[in-house]
Parts: sequence; C-alpha cells; structure tokens
Amino acid sequence: MLDWMIDNKWILLFYFILIIIIYVKRNKFEFQAKFIALYKTKLGLNLMERISKKYREFIKILGYIGVGIGFIGMIFIFVTLVYLLWGLIFTPETTQGVSLIIPGVRMPNSVFVPFVYGILSIFIIAAIHELAHGIVARAWKIPVLSSGIVFFGPIIGAFVEPDDKKLNRKPDIEQYSVFAAGPFVNIVFAFLMLLILMIGAPMVSNAYYDGVLISNVVNASPAFVAGLPSNVVLESINGYEVNNVKDLNEGLGHIRVGDELTFDYIDNDQSYEKTITVGDKEGNPYIGFYAQANLKYSEDHLGYKIATWFFGDLRKAGLAAWGLLSWLMNLSLAIGLINLLPLGPTDGGRMIYLATKKMFKNGEKIYSHISFTSLMILLACLLLSYAKPLFM
Repeated sequence: MLDWMIDNKWILLFYFILIIIIYVKRNKFEFQAKFIALYKTKLGLNLMERISKKYREFIKILGYIGVGIGFIGMIFIFVTLVYLLWGLIFTPETTQGVSLIIPGVRMPNSVFVPFVYGILSIFIIAAIHELAHGIVARAWKIPVLSSGIVFFGPIIGAFVEPDDKKLNRKPDIEQYSVFAAGPFVNIVFAFLMLLILMIGAPMVSNAYYDGVLISNVVNASPAFVAGLPSNVVLESINGYEVNNVKDLNEGLGHIRVGDELTFDYIDNDQSYEKTITVGDKEGNPYIGFYAQANLKYSEDHLGYKIATWFFGDLRKAGLAAWGLLSWLMNLSLAIGLINLLPLGPTDGGRMIYLATKKMFKNGEKIYSHISFTSLMILLACLLLSYAKPLFM
C-alpha cells in the first residue's frame, strides 16, 4: 500500500487538493446523492447564445441527425455490453469486459490512462459535451440556467442546466435533440481526432523504435536504491541485448529474488551500468521500473525536416501531441457511447424514458425494466472483468 501511495504521490496530491477546495468552498457547491458536487456558474452561457443565434437552422438540422445517431449508438452500446457479458461468462479466455478508468492510476485488468493526458482529455470532452447540450437547447429557445463543474467522487466533469420545465413542454424531437447533442458531438469529435491523426501520420510515418526507454523508476525500489535513473535507454541485462520490449520481457523472464542483474544503459549519449539486486514484493521478484518502446523520428523524413525548419526540434512535442490526440479520440468515443446507454440519468436514459412514455401506456414501468437491465449488465461486466482473472 505504501509503495502504491509513493508511486501515485502526485495523483493523490491532485485529488487531495481538490477535496480541500471542495471542503473550503462547500457553501458554493450543491451536493446530490452525497458524492456528486456541483459548482454552478454562468460560464459559457453567452457563447452558447451567440453560436445558437448565428447558426440556429444549421444547429437544428444537426440536432435531427444527432437524434438518429443517438438511437443507433444506444442500440450499439447495449448490444456491445451484452456481447461482452456473454464472452465473460461462456468464453474461458475472455477476461476483459468493462473497466474503471482513473487517470494516472494503474488498476488491475484495466487500460492505463496517463494522468496529464487523462485529466486534459476528460476536461475537454466534458466541456464540448455540455456546450453542445447548451447550444442545441438555446437553438430551440430553451433557457439554460447555469453551467459549471461537477465532481462524481474522484471524476471531474462539466454540466449545463437547461430549464427542465420548459424543456419538458417542447415537442419530442426537440427534447431528443437536446439529450442526444452531447453524445453526438463526442462521437463526431472522436472521428475528427482520428482524421487529424490520419492526416498527421505522414509526419511520423518514418518514426522508428530504438531500444527500450526506462520511463520511470519507482521510489524505494531495488532499481531506485541501485541508482538506476529514469528516461534512459536500456541496452542490455547481464549481457543479454535488449532491442525491444519483447527482449526485455525475455531477459527478465526467469529472474529470482536475490539475483544480481547488470543493467547497461545510455544516458545523454554516454554508456553506464548499474548492478541491481532483485527484491521481493509479495513473494514475487521485484525490480521497480516502468519501460516502453523508445520511439524516434528519422531525421531524413520530409515531415520531420519541414517541422524542424519551421519550429525547431519537435520530436518530444510531437509525441506529446500525438498521445493527447489519441486519448482524446478514444475517451471521447467511449464517453459518448456510454452516455447513450439506456440507463437512469444518462442522455440515453432520458431519451429512452421519453420514448417509452410516448409509445406505451405502461411506459414508465418498461423504462424501469430497461434501465435496471442495463445497470445489471454493466455491473456484471465490471465485476467479472476484475474477478475472473483471480480464478484463472
């Protein structure tokens, strides 16, 4: 536990500061269900108003398209969850279904999202999601009362607050378009990021892998005690040449507690070596570092030459931008689709609630069954994703 806290000290500090801010400013927050904190502002309302006035008819057309995409996405995410649950139950080798993602926190059997990329991506995605809701609402002349920041436990998001009384009196298609606007824009934004990545691909198409980069050394670990630095390129372990991550895994595949390993590495074009004694962590061999493929650009590549001629050396900045765009694409699509799940307070839940009320006499009861079923499938996928690997 102590090692985990040391590894995630900056992340824990970030959330600790957030908790302090919420506590100090608690009188300005509106709390719901004890773990949801809303900080209401008027930020962005003027922007929503200006955009909706200037492009009202175009926004209405996009709203209609968003409704169609919204219902298609709702069916897609529901069927996908059923498919994942089926695999988790009936396919022995399937262990991945649904996982929690907390930026910067390594969780078992989950995708790791780097802290900075994750926080920036979620903030940007949430902002455009809620901005879309507000713009479509104003296009239909539905007042937007407030906007602001919301905290769902440790997860940061944004919100807009349309006037629900006036929204509920609007025709169905207008209500649908307001509900679907956020997920629709998230899905469109994800494909926009994909397009930018595809256009930018020639700039890095001649990138190549050059060894293995030791990206981080864990505090108080055997590697740390031996003096192994971060951000160095590993060349060999006990004379075994390491050219890629596969070589690294093979080189460390048979180590035991107490073994002495000689790490040869390059730091600023100079060769060094460190001898590390393999430690013990919960009965397993432990060294204490993170590694990844070391990506470089070919300086002969035209895209690289153009970039450096205009801006200087963009290798690190280019990789950082590439990483951010990739996470924006992946998280925007995931957040857009999960918001279409026909479940409770999600946008998809509100759409299916309106649809079932209009289509069936006992619509509210049917909606409750759909929402409950979606929740059970989601929870089952989540629990099995974490529990199944423990019994394999």
